[in-house]
Amino acid sequence: MNFKYLIIPDIHGRKFWINPLEKYCDQVEHIIFLGDYFDPHVSEGLSESDAIDNWHEMMEFIAYHELWNRTTLLIGNHDAHYMSRVFAIYGSSSRKSIEHGGEIKSLLTACPVLQIAFKGRVGDKKILFTHAGVNDDWYSRHLLSSLGHPSSKIDDYIDPLIYFAGLGRGSSPP
Repeated sequence: MNFKYLIIPDIHGRKFWINPLEKYCDQVEHIIFLGDYFDPHVSEGLSESDAIDNWHEMMEFIAYHELWNRTTLLIGNHDAHYMSRVFAIYGSSSRKSIEHGGEIKSLLTACPVLQIAFKGRVGDKKILFTHAGVNDDWYSRHLLSSLGHPSSKIDDYIDPLIYFAGLGRGSSPP
């Protein structure tokens, strides 16, 4: 059976992504990770070092299976607060790692397939994949012009987009 997309939700250092990728990576057109790669839940017994190791394992899997041209990693709120000064001030999580913050920012900004949204299509239906959704006003004002930007330009557009998304992920600026 072939599928259009394999969608992997919030990782937070967990390894649940491995089995679906091993099973379906050759059967899908595109793999979409929905963000939040770091800041594990303490109750699950994972450390930030575990989450960093998991990130490296994900990158190695994607490289080994030559999936770069069929994979998108979206930015979640637990990624944005490492990458954006604005989001770090207005939308940071209590689980943000102070000790590993610089390393995590470097890992995220070096990722060649990291972006804020992904445009897809199923049949004649257009689909916008994001970490937490956007409203029509925010989309028309800000996201339309940023889709398709290469990840090397992420610093040029993430702060304004995160700022305009606001704390309500699609609301007015804070």
